[in-house]
Amino acid sequence: MVKMRWMLLCMALAASLSACGGGGGNDAGEAPAGDAAPPAETENGAAGDAGGGDLEATARPIYEGNCMACHGTDLAGAGSFPSLQQVGADMTQEEIAAKIAGGGNGMPAFEGRLTDDEIGALSQWLAAMK
Repeated sequence: MVKMRWMLLCMALAASLSACGGGGGNDAGEAPAGDAAPPAETENGAAGDAGGGDLEATARPIYEGNCMACHGTDLAGAGSFPSLQQVGADMTQEEIAAKIAGGGNGMPAFEGRLTDDEIGALSQWLAAMK
């Protein structure tokens, strides 16, 4: 009986963790973020700007497909999942990108799941959260 409880607990834990890892799946019928058109160039030739609409339009779907299950729709986190609402005040864009790519402390690694461009857009967007 005790073995059965432990087995069920382990299965529930595995299911919870795999849900947070997400595959980046889209259930809204949209094309995966990797197939989306690149952001339009602005007058100065740069694609998007920190905290700007273009960056938001690029990064938000990546966040929703890969991060929202654990960090929430409003980036507030829940339980042991940290808030990302002011992550840019604590971490640089490079540190955020490394965390996204490598994971750690219960967070899955997204290197190989997300492209370098997706990690870059997401980390730039999150770094603007101060």
